[in-house]
Amino acid sequence: MPKPPMTPDDIDALSKAWNESKAATDAVLEKFRESASKDEIDDAIRKMYATRGKVQEFHDKFFQNYPMS
Repeated sequence: MPKPPMTPDDIDALSKAWNESKAATDAVLEKFRESASKDEIDDAIRKMYATRGKVQEFHDKFFQNYPMS
């Protein structure tokens, strides 16, 4: 029997990565609302891009050849 495109563990990992990315994006917005220092904002942006990278890995692995229609 062939392996499914995404296993339950893959789905859990994707969900976790997606939630971390959303939280990191929210943190960046909060830093801007707080008028935080440039260093704090830069740190939050770096974390946001790092978490987005995890989500991008799933996209690259599972969705590149996914039918578009």
